[in-house]
Amino acid sequence: MFDSFHSDSPVRVGTHPSENAGDDFLDALRLLSRGTTAAVLAALARGADDLAAIRNATGLRVDDAALLSVLRQLTACGATARTVRPGPPLHVEYHVTAAGNELHEILTTTQRWADRWAHELTS
Repeated sequence: MFDSFHSDSPVRVGTHPSENAGDDFLDALRLLSRGTTAAVLAALARGADDLAAIRNATGLRVDDAALLSVLRQLTACGATARTVRPGPPLHVEYHVTAAGNELHEILTTTQRWADRWAHELTS
């Protein structure tokens, strides 16, 4: 079992890597529970590839710092990849990886489930 785990800390202490499997799931849920994360991933899956295109595709009204934070998180977990094109002007592009495509499929399936059954949850 874990010697310690705090939900606000990314550090997990355990005696075996498989002990962290449940925490990986919870980390993924925390990341995806932010509406901006799913919206950004969907925009990238539809072909948006830079900050302006992602913002336009999502309709999100967030500043660049917030959008870049989401992109950094998606890149850190392997769902997206970042490419820097030399300039001038310098151009940064993002694209969905195989892991990101799989995650997008899961989110799409979850959305279909919610569209069909969410009313049951609130009644």
